[in-house]
Amino acid sequence: MEKSHMLYMLKEVNQFLEMQAKAMLKEDHMSFQEYLILGYLLFEDGGDSYATGIHKKIGLSKAGVSSTLKNLRKKGYLNMEISSRD
Repeated sequence: MEKSHMLYMLKEVNQFLEMQAKAMLKEDHMSFQEYLILGYLLFEDGGDSYATGIHKKIGLSKAGVSSTLKNLRKKGYLNMEISSRD
């Protein structure tokens, strides 16, 4: 298979997967940022989490992380406590 053809096929697969993921997230009323943060908390984080650490690890802005965490709490996905270490 030619390199250019393989790259084209990979691009097509990527676009298909993105469309499927967006449809699934829409069904669950979840934003991509919410999905990223929940995924991090469920699979990458080993214990207590802080907004600053999530910001550094995922690359979202601090304000974006804070807003997304509040939305996840309102939706019932998270329990949050205020910490002086954050």
